[in-house]
Amino acid sequence: RSAIHNDYPEVNRPGSFPLGEVTYGSAFARLVEEMRSDEFRKAFEEKFGIDLMNRPDMITVRGRCSEKDGKIHTDSETKIITILIYMNAGWESAGGRLRLLRSGNNLDDMILEVPPTEGTLLAFRRIRSAPRDSV
Repeated sequence: RSAIHNDYPEVNRPGSFPLGEVTYGSAFARLVEEMRSDEFRKAFEEKFGIDLMNRPDMITVRGRCSEKDGKIHTDSETKIITILIYMNAGWESAGGRLRLLRSGNNLDDMILEVPPTEGTLLAFRRIRSAPRDSV
């Protein structure tokens, strides 16, 4: 885990950045390679009961959040499944937790709250009416 963490791209501003826009080391490159493997894809196909064989992937990295990141939203319509892997080492702040919500207007009406703990993987299928929020 520490090798991947050390090789994670340095991102010093808010936003999501495609892999082609950042520089990273070999351990992180191996993680990306595994995420693009047939075995990884098949595991999520089985879990969600859908065929992802000829679907493109989009892997982005983040380093900082902005105010707008805490707003209730649904993922873009082009996404089928969102897979989040938390790479930050240590997290002392009470903020930064992701909430999967039942409704689009109540932060407290949550299904699940995910702490940003290093190594945590969260995967969910995009549903038109399924909002989420970071708090």
